[in-house]
Amino acid sequence: MVAHAYPEYSLTKPSTLVAISGSGNVSQFTALKVLELGATVKSLSDSKGSLIATEGYTTEDIRSIGQLKLKGGTLESWATKQESRRFTYHAGMSLLSSILVEV
Repeated sequence: MVAHAYPEYSLTKPSTLVAISGSGNVSQFTALKVLELGATVKSLSDSKGSLIATEGYTTEDIRSIGQLKLKGGTLESWATKQESRRFTYHAGMSLLSSILVEV
């Protein structure tokens, strides 16, 4: 549907930035599909806040988050374990607010 309504935002273009609400099972598979198609996933969220990937998430990031979520972990706990500065966690902020902070 996106491709028909907004061809300039095709999921096959890395310049298309995607924000995904959630970080559970459905959100993880959505993120993996978006990456497979070629677009860039910029954010995931959970009930505690939003996690922005400044350069975009990788498949490995999504799989790692999936393993943590199976154990009941949060995006905040995942972000604190990362040594990279690629991620910015925004506690208590909605997904849209987090994206606006980054833009």
